[in-house]
Amino acid sequence: MIIKRVSLFFLFFVGSFSFLSADSTLDGQGNILTLGTSATLTVSAGSTVTLKNLTLQNLSGTALVMESSASTLILDNVQVCMNGSYSFTQGTLVINRDVIFTGTSVFSYQSSSTSRINTASCLTFDVGTTFSYAPPTNSRYLLSMTDQTSQLYLNNCTLCTTTTGLVLSRGTLILDKQVTLSGGGLTLSNCLAFGDAINTNDLFVQVYGGDLVTNCLIDIYRAI
Repeated sequence: MIIKRVSLFFLFFVGSFSFLSADSTLDGQGNILTLGTSATLTVSAGSTVTLKNLTLQNLSGTALVMESSASTLILDNVQVCMNGSYSFTQGTLVINRDVIFTGTSVFSYQSSSTSRINTASCLTFDVGTTFSYAPPTNSRYLLSMTDQTSQLYLNNCTLCTTTTGLVLSRGTLILDKQVTLSGGGLTLSNCLAFGDAINTNDLFVQVYGGDLVTNCLIDIYRAI
């Protein structure tokens, strides 16, 4: 099935559904897109799919498939309700406006492509969630923030990395309530880093009430 643009009031997917068009938009207009237990939503190779103004329910397992490294998913003003762990294994993820992940499960970023948080946009991991940065390559720079108005908001959740580490720069990191930071990197070259060697890539950090639990090496290179 080919979709260029559709507005929905309520959708419940029970089977397989593929976005085949090079440019497709699904506008929920504030409503709910629910993925059934056997549903699979596929972003085909070469396709750019935008999900906007909706709540995406039941993300887990293979409910969302990025078919290739040339698949792009844009989340624009979306709440993602996870009901199990989910791995984003390939392709590009773009965050536009406010995007929030909820639940008590793990969102694992395992793509070798660079994803980004746009200007005036915020990627939030809410209470009880875990954001795992675990790419198949040794690149620490696969989560890009466009400028200071690009925000990664960690609210009473966990951010963990593998021995690859992760560099956060150029945007704003918000740590709210109890946030756990963990990772396997034991040197400055593979740890969690705030900022890098470029003068214009300062990371702006805001810390609100609560405890910060660190179980990893953190390189505070250029953070404000």
